Amino acid sequence: GSTLDQRNGVKGYNPKWSSAVTQKGDDWFLEAAIPFQALGLSSPVDRIAFNIGRNGPNMTARSWGKEYGNCASSFLIFEGVVNKAVEEEAKAFKDSPFLAIQGTSLRCAFDRSFARRGERWIEIKLSLKPSVSLEKTKLMATIYRIGESKPLDSAIVVPKRDSCTLFIDPRAKQLSKARLEIKFIENEIQTGSAEILLRAESASRITAGTKIPIIIDFPDDDAKTANQPVTFGVPFKRGELWNVKRLVLTDANNNFVPCQTEITGLWDMDGAIQWVRFDALVAPGKKYFVSVGDPVISVAPHKRVRAEKNGDAMILDTGVAKYTIGKGASPIREIWRGDKLIATSKGTKGLYVIDQKGRIATADSAEMTIKVESAGPVAASIRCEGFYKTSDGVPLARHITRIECFAGKPFAKITHTLILTSDTNKVWFKDIGWEFDVAAGADPKALFNIDYKNSGKIESVPMGKSSSSAWMIQNSHYLLAHGENHFSVDAILADGKEKRIFEGGECGDWAALTGANGGLMMNCRNAARMHPKEFEIKGGKITLRLFSDRAGDELDFRSATLLKKWDFDNWYKNSTCRSSFKDPKKFKQVLLNYESNAQGWARTHLLTISPLPKQSPQTAAAEISKSQRQPVYAMAAPEWIYRSNAMGPNYPRDTERFPATERLVDAALNFWIDRDAKWGDYGFVDYGSGPHIYYHSGNNYVDMYRYVFNTYTLRANLW
Repeated sequence: GSTLDQRNGVKGYNPKWSSAVTQKGDDWFLEAAIPFQALGLSSPVDRIAFNIGRNGPNMTARSWGKEYGNCASSFLIFEGVVNKAVEEEAKAFKDSPFLAIQGTSLRCAFDRSFARRGERWIEIKLSLKPSVSLEKTKLMATIYRIGESKPLDSAIVVPKRDSCTLFIDPRAKQLSKARLEIKFIENEIQTGSAEILLRAESASRITAGTKIPIIIDFPDDDAKTANQPVTFGVPFKRGELWNVKRLVLTDANNNFVPCQTEITGLWDMDGAIQWVRFDALVAPGKKYFVSVGDPVISVAPHKRVRAEKNGDAMILDTGVAKYTIGKGASPIREIWRGDKLIATSKGTKGLYVIDQKGRIATADSAEMTIKVESAGPVAASIRCEGFYKTSDGVPLARHITRIECFAGKPFAKITHTLILTSDTNKVWFKDIGWEFDVAAGADPKALFNIDYKNSGKIESVPMGKSSSSAWMIQNSHYLLAHGENHFSVDAILADGKEKRIFEGGECGDWAALTGANGGLMMNCRNAARMHPKEFEIKGGKITLRLFSDRAGDELDFRSATLLKKWDFDNWYKNSTCRSSFKDPKKFKQVLLNYESNAQGWARTHLLTISPLPKQSPQTAAAEISKSQRQPVYAMAAPEWIYRSNAMGPNYPRDTERFPATERLVDAALNFWIDRDAKWGDYGFVDYGSGPHIYYHSGNNYVDMYRYVFNTYTLRANLW
């Protein structure tokens, strides 16, 4: 036969050792002599993990130990060998004031024998050196009060490996100090033991009656709007809060306010609470506090929101409207207001993309995942994720669509993220949208919000006999120091002719299809500035195009398209980069030859969809849109955030003690806000991509450094 020696990670491993094989009848015998030096040992040791295995063609792998290829369950024991390292280790343990150890089969190691404030677990690493197979052993851990012999808790396991970690939570038994006893048993005989003194650092728990001020900022002209949904986070010091049920939201008169809580951050694994998320319904003119009790019972709103399973779908029921969520071409299958079905995705493209070849890909049901992230009573959220696939199963892109509803509110807030999964030199897009069929009833109308700053300003277009289709498109916008703002509302009349209804600079955020039964609105926050955007009403359907090709645009990341979009020649003339690249034509050619690829790039939109009532649907739509453009802002008092140290030494604004510093911070923020607007970080790709390293004082341009080196946005490619 032949021999092979191998040692993991050691190149050229070829030690000297010898072996001999003999056969007697049906039995084979192997004798091997392997020096300790061949195993990397300078001197003999008391034991070596050991196993013998056999495999081959058409046979099952076999081994002497329990598992083929695993040496943890069997050993070679060398009698009479004294392991000096083990003796020294045992002596060090015995000399420790926190640990006493007996025997050589059990070793313990730990960074510290105490749990710090905010920590729950003390971790103790155990190393076992059994003389029998592990299935014939037991590990027993028992915890006692100091000075007592009655166990408070214990656990017994049969170890599967010769190394493991023991987790102890002293606070579970309200212990500041404790004695831990660990025993290792082989064949029902104790061969090793350890005793460790444990403690848990004391931390002042937050006291009942504590009130944490919550700042609520309503828009100035929104003083009459009540029960607005808000989300905010409240931090806590290390170790002061362990039970979120101690928290409730109250007003200045100690009345409970409907809310729900979620732990979003811990100081350590399973440790004290660092951050708590609150979802609540608030009204203007009131003061709110997170109050601490021991514990407290929160109250639910009069109309709860629920996330409930219904067959193969989930129902988000706000008490006013219902959304049916399920796998398919559209994550939202149906939208109800009361007992009336207002909209459905049946018979539509649903959530879709269209590439440059005209291939339509819709949200694919086969691999879509649906997860309920919260189920009320104030807010409920469902997360859907999957591919856009063509009818023959080709994936073109991916989406993450989060649908969130609130108690007593008809609308659904939607966070939609498009993820490019293909090489953008081979696949790019000309249309990205979401389409619904609307049961508007008689006298259908298309409503378009035509003013970016005024959600109540609309243009109405009669549908049906008067017009077969109508649309509002933001076809251009000021971008990267060039271009003009322009949108239009157009319609195809009954005679087949196209008519311009209205045009202006920046379109509003919403459109709706309404009629005698009510209607459906679709809202895209900052639609104009994330152009090209389009809302289309046609054939009883409403479509929100997150990217529209009506004006000839394509979502194309190839270098030639990018240079044209950037107005490269004028940008170069107004950039200090020209000092580094003397020849603009040569520089441009270098960029044209560069193969830009945006595979992995993503864009997130904040959308709102809502069924509308029969009466004054335009007023309801305007109010909903405004609440998304100017949401009610809520946060814990900055002094409380600073006190918690959850964000480090983030000192609150203080114009009295630090007037010069605050003026400097204000000036910097105002400068960036102003200059970013003048430069124009707008459009589907570039929206919100500032601030930038250098702004020119003599014009509206920024330097090209962002596309060369040192970038805030960390873009790794030309785009």
